Amino acid sequence: MVVKIARILLKVIVSVVIFLILVLLIGDRFVQFRMNDKDLTSWFGARHIHPAIGYYRAGGRKIRYIGVGNDTDATVLFIHGAPSSLSYWRSYLADSVLLSRATMYAVDRPGYGYSGLGDPLPDI
Repeated sequence: MVVKIARILLKVIVSVVIFLILVLLIGDRFVQFRMNDKDLTSWFGARHIHPAIGYYRAGGRKIRYIGVGNDTDATVLFIHGAPSSLSYWRSYLADSVLLSRATMYAVDRPGYGYSGLGDPLPDI
């Protein structure tokens, strides 16, 4: 009887561990959702959009940004949540209606994307 309970318990523990590993592997894909400059340029290039990808220094950190759109009166700034990167906004940055009406920017928040990944600031 004790051996039977031990086997069942072992099967449950192994199943839970396997499930947790799968959840972590899938979740990691969402956490690591970021594209390097070359991949971003290629993604936008396939849509005939030429983004301006650049970096600036603020608070002793190197911060990455992307800008697209027409030079109009409207400017839109996209700020991602945590965890994420400016790559999250790529579909909005490629939207033809938005492109025709606004200049759009997205920024990798400090500690995310390609702005010092792994050393995040707790607020915007």
